Amino acid sequence: MTDKDKLFMLNKMLQERRIVATTKIGEGLESIVYEGFDHVTNEQVAIKQTREAHINNGNDLIHESREILAQEYALLKHLQKNGFTHSPKRLAFIETSREPLLVMDRLYPAKPLSNKEVANVLASVHAMPLPTFLLRGMEDYNDVNEVIVARLSRRLTVIESFVSLPFSLDQVRPFLVPGQEHEQYCLLHMDVRPQNFLESQDGELFFLDWSNALIGPPLLEFCRMMEYGDFDLALPFEKAAFKTVRALLYRLDTAVMLAIVFYSEQRNEQRFKQQVKRIYNIVGALQEEVGKATVRK
Repeated sequence: MTDKDKLFMLNKMLQERRIVATTKIGEGLESIVYEGFDHVTNEQVAIKQTREAHINNGNDLIHESREILAQEYALLKHLQKNGFTHSPKRLAFIETSREPLLVMDRLYPAKPLSNKEVANVLASVHAMPLPTFLLRGMEDYNDVNEVIVARLSRRLTVIESFVSLPFSLDQVRPFLVPGQEHEQYCLLHMDVRPQNFLESQDGELFFLDWSNALIGPPLLEFCRMMEYGDFDLALPFEKAAFKTVRALLYRLDTAVMLAIVFYSEQRNEQRFKQQVKRIYNIVGALQEEVGKATVRK
C-alpha cells in the first residue's frame, strides 16, 4: 500500500470524528505519526498509527500492535493523573473498525536538552506511583529479572544463529534472582532517546513513546541509557555499580536488542558489526566478573 493509500484509509477511519490527517511527520519501527486537524475543536493534532496489525520480529514476542497504543495511552493518562507535567494534555484512544489510533496534541522535536533537564524528567518518572495494569514488556512475568533472563535466552538464540559467542546464560542465571535488589522498583521508560522528547509551540517539554516501559530498578534504565550513548548524565550510581554481573546483564540485554534491530528490522551492516563487537566486550567483562564471584564463594 502506498503512502497516499495509507493516508486515505486513515482519513476514512477518522471521518466520524471530523479529524483530517494531512501529512506524515514521523515514523519508527512500530508506528507512524501524522499531522492532522480537528474540525470540532479547530486545533492541530497528531495521530499515531501502528504499522502492522501484529508485531513479529527477532526481539519481541508476537503480539497485537493494538497493545502498543493502548499501553501508551494508559501510561500517559496514569502519569497525567499523578501530576507528571510532561504528558500531553490532549489524549484520545480511538477504536475503529480496522485498528486503534492515538490522537494527541501536535508537538514538535525538542531543542537539544541539557543533561540536567533529562535527569529531572527521569527523576519525575521514577517517582511516579506504579501503574496497576500489566505492562506489555513484562511478558506476564512478576519480576523484571525474569523478563531479562527470558529476553536474553530468546534474543541470544537469534544472535548465535550468525555469531558464535563464548557464553552460556546458565553461567549467570543465579545473578538475576527475582527480588534480589535492595533498591525500590519504579516505572521505567526504557527508551530514553532525543527523539522521544517533544515540545509544544510554547516550548513546553513532553516525554513520549512508552512501548518499552517496565517496572524495575532504576539501574536498569541507566544501563540501557549507557548502551544507547545519547546522554551523558551524572549517573546516580557509583561507576562500579555498572560493572557488576547484574548490571552487565542489563547492558547485554540492550546490546543484543540493538544488534537484532540493525541486522533485520532497520538493516545497517556497520552498526550491526559495532553492536556485535559491543556484545563481545560485555560478554568478556561478564566472564571476568563471574570468575571473581566464583572465587569469592
